[in-house]
Amino acid sequence: AVFTCFSISLAYFHQALSFPNTTFLAKPFHRFTLQGAIHCVTSKVQFLPKPETIPLREEGIWVNDKYRQKIMVPFKEIVYIEGEGNYVTIYTTTERQYVLKTSLRKVLYVLDSQFIQIQKGFILNKNFINRIDISAGQINVKGNILPIGRTYQKNLLTILSKQFT
Repeated sequence: AVFTCFSISLAYFHQALSFPNTTFLAKPFHRFTLQGAIHCVTSKVQFLPKPETIPLREEGIWVNDKYRQKIMVPFKEIVYIEGEGNYVTIYTTTERQYVLKTSLRKVLYVLDSQFIQIQKGFILNKNFINRIDISAGQINVKGNILPIGRTYQKNLLTILSKQFT
């Protein structure tokens, strides 16, 4: 973070520098001074590891049931997830559907390796794949026909070939 201040104060200076990865600028300052401070701070920042290196704490996704109580849907019960805008629908083996107000990208971040994104709006559990029809661009998941996006097709085939070899 870069702290900026109109009044030059030793107290503000020490308070700003008490936070990790910060710097302090007193106004007015030149734009190159600001760019240099931002570069200095960002070069010190240790970025979070990639999602696949973060250990999962949960074995499912927390959702609200029809009585608005929080329940955990285990990953092994999730057949596929459909996203549309800021909402996702989770389809389960028990034929229940749960709607969450979140993006598909955020859900994909918390899922484990048994899930594959097959299209911009679909993530599926590879344990429930019945049949893949590459020529038609479709995949049968527990009786449901889902589209396979062209950009996701190669990744899908790579992951599945590693699983079966």
